[in-house]
Amino acid sequence: MLGDAQARLRALETNLVANCLPVSDQRRLSANLIQVYQMMVSGAPLRPEDQLEPGTLVEIISGPLVGMQGKILRKGKDLRFFIEVEFLQRGVSVDIEKWMFRPLDHLHEACTTT
Repeated sequence: MLGDAQARLRALETNLVANCLPVSDQRRLSANLIQVYQMMVSGAPLRPEDQLEPGTLVEIISGPLVGMQGKILRKGKDLRFFIEVEFLQRGVSVDIEKWMFRPLDHLHEACTTT
């Protein structure tokens, strides 16, 4: 919700809002949240991710998430595709196979170990 200082104060007075966070780039936050929503409605089992490390940028080329762009994370032997809500430094990830994506940035390693 967008609002000025007065709207923020009214929201906090309801005791339904714990805190308000300023967002300098509303479009970027909205784009991140739309991608998280797309992953949620895909039906794939998701796992929350905190404090995400930079990984290889990829585009999904197969499966229900075709066209989405995000990063690849390696968890042991498994690969995970994740979408980060950069502003919150949190995101969601889903298991993925190597054949389901293509790298967008050839300057980085194929995967990041966490």
